[in-house]
Amino acid sequence: MAFRPLRLGYPRLLAGAALALFACGLAGIGLWPDYLFPLLWLAPLGILLALHTLAGQPTLLSNLARGNWRRIVILALAALICGFFWEMWNYYSLAKWIYAVPYVNRFHLFEMPLLGYAGYLPFGLECAVIADTVDSVIAFRKTRSASGISNVNLRVLRILE
Repeated sequence: MAFRPLRLGYPRLLAGAALALFACGLAGIGLWPDYLFPLLWLAPLGILLALHTLAGQPTLLSNLARGNWRRIVILALAALICGFFWEMWNYYSLAKWIYAVPYVNRFHLFEMPLLGYAGYLPFGLECAVIADTVDSVIAFRKTRSASGISNVNLRVLRILE
């Protein structure tokens, strides 16, 4: 999927601002849960992407600078499809959960409000970012044990540990 390239200036500055914003948002969920609940899905993704950017690592969003949205679309749709089946299996299970999502608790598909399925889109991206993070840590440990510590991997490990 090729679209117009999406390039943002000052990526480290934006990453620092995003990290602060998402961290404050997560802290604010305790105070204003009815308003900030979408951050439960968005903040972990934003925080991990910001940490990777600050460490100088490529991120899930790096391909957007070339106009390539393929990985993002595939991951988001895969999570949405999985979410559909998870909700279907939940609906027919004996021990099931029932949602009470503020402002959007209408138009249910199984037990989930229809708009609630949007939470699966960033979830798929979060899974990929976590896998990328684990790969970075494994690569760092291999690099450290084989040939010393590289600057990029050292920054990632310091941020993650």
